[in-house]
Amino acid sequence: MRRILRIILICLAVGVIVVVGVEAWLHLGRVDVVTRPRIGTSITADQKVADFDYLRTTLQENFPYFAVKKRDPGIDWLARSPEFEARLRATPDDVSYFRELSRIVSLIQNGHTQVCTPNWLAYLSPLYHSMTPWGRVIGNSNVSGWYHYWERLLTVHVMPAELPVLFRYVEGAYVAESGFAGGPLPSKVPAGSLLTAVDGVPVHEYVLSLAEVRTLAKDDDRNLLMLPWLFVSADLGQQHTIGLLTPAGVPIKVVLQGMDPTMTQGKHTPNVMTAVLDGGDVAYLGISSFSYGAVNVDHDTIRAFLKENRTAKALIVDIRGNGGGDDEYWMQNIVAPLLHAPMTSIVTIGYPPGAYNTPFIRHKLGVDWFRLQTASQLAGLEGFRLDLYEGVTSFSRLPLTVRPQDPVGFDGRVFLLVDASVCSSTESFAVWAKATGWATLVGTRTGGDGIGFDPVLVALPNSGIVVRFPADMGINPDGSVNEESQTSPDVAVKQTIADERVRLGLLASGASEADVERLLPGDAILRTALELARDSSPGGIVRGNLKLRLRSSG
Repeated sequence: MRRILRIILICLAVGVIVVVGVEAWLHLGRVDVVTRPRIGTSITADQKVADFDYLRTTLQENFPYFAVKKRDPGIDWLARSPEFEARLRATPDDVSYFRELSRIVSLIQNGHTQVCTPNWLAYLSPLYHSMTPWGRVIGNSNVSGWYHYWERLLTVHVMPAELPVLFRYVEGAYVAESGFAGGPLPSKVPAGSLLTAVDGVPVHEYVLSLAEVRTLAKDDDRNLLMLPWLFVSADLGQQHTIGLLTPAGVPIKVVLQGMDPTMTQGKHTPNVMTAVLDGGDVAYLGISSFSYGAVNVDHDTIRAFLKENRTAKALIVDIRGNGGGDDEYWMQNIVAPLLHAPMTSIVTIGYPPGAYNTPFIRHKLGVDWFRLQTASQLAGLEGFRLDLYEGVTSFSRLPLTVRPQDPVGFDGRVFLLVDASVCSSTESFAVWAKATGWATLVGTRTGGDGIGFDPVLVALPNSGIVVRFPADMGINPDGSVNEESQTSPDVAVKQTIADERVRLGLLASGASEADVERLLPGDAILRTALELARDSSPGGIVRGNLKLRLRSSG
């Protein structure tokens, strides 16, 4: 009897060891950080090129969107490698090298692909445990040593500066909105004027030139690359001439000087904006950011509002201009309180074959790593379009359940307001809402890049520079690539220049961005959603399958 008991105990112990070992292998995988320690000398031209060669090879094997970018907007980044190497070799010092590499990486034109500045790496650092793959890169002593160097160097040499006018893209034009942070426009710039040129360069040519510093969006109606919001970059104190067309139709030229935007006080706009419309029949909830730090901060405010307005016939959730952050924000703060029962569906993601990604993907998938499927296994799925997925070789289809958390008892309809700024975790919200029928999407096509896991981090060998890029391809419910096709609204509505000028006039008369009802005459998308809400019949939220991205940071 004792012998049998001893055997059982030994088997249990072995089983525990195996399970613990497998869990450790899945979640704490070794990352190949090849960064050498900094020895105090400047980076040589050969080392700069070697860094780029390492990055190019890593991306070629592990980044999923090169074929997508060749289709639209026609970017063949890998084919330009000789040009990029020459540009890097010609940089005269380390600061120039950091900046030039940043511009080259930006040309990939993916919102989650960039060179990490010291400030950005400091933001990411507390998000990841030191033993995760991300933590192993950020916490590597050689990488840390280099980033102490980059922080000192870039702080001395880099001064953020812009012309003090914010332009908003409306109907193919850039409309003068405000100064820094919602502050006043310069007196010589009439609100509502249209930007026509920057230093003599036509505005759309100028915007295309920004591909080396910004990720451009797409106006499909006009087949035009654009920016939903535009600040004109400028060296501190340097003057630039902008061409404007005033609301009266008069062309003018204005000379403005580059300023540090952090030194100007603008209007404060809260992250959460609420309003009660139509005598309480419609509740409005606007969210400016889904940032990681706001998940807990905003929770009680949102919940109290939802509970107070649980008898409303409709809820309008406005995520226009919200560039994302953390999926937990919308799952916990918006969705969970409105659910009456758990909701489950499938998220589809494709993965490139590269080895560098493996510990990152393994960490996110856990035991689902062993359930990865090939294209041939999924070929029979409705909507599965293998011709679109060049660059990925394996796929996961993950059941995901979101459970109600202390439901407030809301049974009305939900309308979700979207625009081209919606990306990352706000895009995941839009994908989910449309796929399930949980909400009616109103507005314009979104910005995409919203199905997948946290971007991976790779540190370069000779400079310690960390580059961030997605290791997976998010696939929409219809089989299209989310990065390429984004999410189209159920009800398409576009703001007109006339609408925008009405809104700016209301702001000039004393309204604030939080005065939702007062600004209604100048907001075509919100007006349409309100009309739809008035026509809503009671009977509850339409429920369906949950389709969700699993990214934990923007």
